[in-house]
Amino acid sequence: MAAPAPSWNTCRVVGTWHNLDGSRRTGTYKVTIPVRVTNTTDDVIIPAGVAMQGTLEVDSGAPSLDIQVPSNTDPDNSPAGWQVVIDVTFPDAAGEKYVIDTPVDGVVNLRTVVLAASIPAPQPVLIRGVPGGLAELDETGKVPVDQIPDGIGGGMDPDAVDEHLATTEALADVARTGSYGDLSDTPTIPTVPATLPPTNGSVTPAKVATGYALLTSAQQTKVDGLPSDAQSASQVDTRADARIAAVRGVANGVAALDSAGKLPTSALPPLAIGETFTVTSQAAMLALTAQRGDLAIRTDLDPDGVFILTADTPGTLSAWVQITAPGAVLSVNGQSGAVVLSTVASTGSYSDLSNKPTIPTVPSTLPPTDGSVTAAKMASGLVAMTDAERTKLTALPAEFTTATDARINSLVPSASATVQGKVELATVAEATAGTDTARAVTPAGVKAVADTKVGSPNATVSGIEWYASEASLPTTGVAGVIYCVDATA
Repeated sequence: MAAPAPSWNTCRVVGTWHNLDGSRRTGTYKVTIPVRVTNTTDDVIIPAGVAMQGTLEVDSGAPSLDIQVPSNTDPDNSPAGWQVVIDVTFPDAAGEKYVIDTPVDGVVNLRTVVLAASIPAPQPVLIRGVPGGLAELDETGKVPVDQIPDGIGGGMDPDAVDEHLATTEALADVARTGSYGDLSDTPTIPTVPATLPPTNGSVTPAKVATGYALLTSAQQTKVDGLPSDAQSASQVDTRADARIAAVRGVANGVAALDSAGKLPTSALPPLAIGETFTVTSQAAMLALTAQRGDLAIRTDLDPDGVFILTADTPGTLSAWVQITAPGAVLSVNGQSGAVVLSTVASTGSYSDLSNKPTIPTVPSTLPPTDGSVTAAKMASGLVAMTDAERTKLTALPAEFTTATDARINSLVPSASATVQGKVELATVAEATAGTDTARAVTPAGVKAVADTKVGSPNATVSGIEWYASEASLPTTGVAGVIYCVDATA
């Protein structure tokens, strides 16, 4: 069939029914989508209703039912959580109702589905004018006399009436003129109410009050028991809830779901153990007509691989899961299959083995662990070193001596105005002389130089004289006077 929307995926549904004598059972099927569905990809709305229907196939070469049904798990559709309903009807037996999930591109065999309920067998069509059938009406809209029970209307046919009249006395005079009100022994004719009961479908005692007096006591009791408009919905809900509770979890009733929304195991029938198939390849396994729980033994694997079908799609590789024994060895040293191991000695002397590894000799005195390393201290461990390692170790100096200083001097350059490096500090005499360009001046040297320029730290300053330049400074000075040059001049 064509899907209700171009992007709506389908699921294959199959099933076959036989009579007790092995022949194909005839019947019809109907597929119903029970909810209103919206499709986002095609931007369409599909109302609830019958999606497809037809006649069961009776040709023994094909399943009785083999159709593509709209999937209820298509991600383009909403809402989710509904199920497809398939009704199968037989002319001479109870019908069957299937409420199933139809996964995208899946296959559902109705043989594996537990029936939700049984449909009563159809009743034979009632025929007019025969015992057990329906009464006929003549051309005037009346029931023929031969279909009226005996005792109704005197129980005599017209010929019997004529015969009776011929043998009885003449009838009394019957008034044919005058007023009906002048007659005696007239029957009481009930008054027809001016307003008839409403016909809008809701019935309450108030709405039938005008005709209430015309009802029998039994009929009035039934009317009194009818609910009002406001009570109808709640009373129907109450009775429905009571009915559901009465058949919930009992035989021939309905199954109850647990707190997780699942069927309890007590409501599930005994499940048959799946079949076991032996195949020679992965392709043969995927071509099996299998159902969930069936096993496949793959002889193309070494050792034979055992797979179990965990979904209703035997043609999908991911639906088959390989079964391995707990703790089983799957490979040895990266090799699988029949791995042959060489003979391993479990008794005898190690010295008698061939191709054994060379084990280095451990020196009797291990190197010291106090953190200081010298050639002498490492001598006891030299035998365990390679030639290159011993060469490097013996090249180390025994102490940090003049040779070490020379090595450091060669690696660290002397500092200058443009190069970072090592520097020597100047003595006070060298700082005061002011001629050394390689040594650094310490704070003590700076103080000594300042003292020679200003005088003793305890000298009394008698005044300050300012000059415009160094050239204008006097060649001889007076003790206690500070001579300054104005830098802004």
